[in-house]
Amino acid sequence: SNPSTMTTERHSSYPSPWARPRAYGSSSSVSGWPVSESPNTLEGLQGLVTRADPLSRAAGTLWPEQAISAEEALEVFTINAATAMGLGADTGSLTPGKSADFVVLERDAIGGPAEEIVHTEVVSTWFAGRAVHER
Repeated sequence: SNPSTMTTERHSSYPSPWARPRAYGSSSSVSGWPVSESPNTLEGLQGLVTRADPLSRAAGTLWPEQAISAEEALEVFTINAATAMGLGADTGSLTPGKSADFVVLERDAIGGPAEEIVHTEVVSTWFAGRAVHER
């Protein structure tokens, strides 16, 4: 079944993969997730935190009990994803010796209201310590 089409009554028996691994001392990374169809990381972050469509294309929330904090969502998209791909020693966090892959945002998207994450502008994107996109 597609979890995004499950009814509220049925979905409680099909837990979402985001918050549940924490209960078992594990971590999550992103693969295909039903809250947003966009590859925009900011939409993904907001969706994991609010469990709602960040652009209000669909009403309601999906598994609200599976919401995670903005800090945890950031880890899902960074170090957890890199580790899941076998690249955690090379990228996924800003650590000496790792590839400096990061974005500069206009404001602190993680520390602000969760409903505003998607509205944060990307100022620049860096890959291997070099700017590859600037606003």
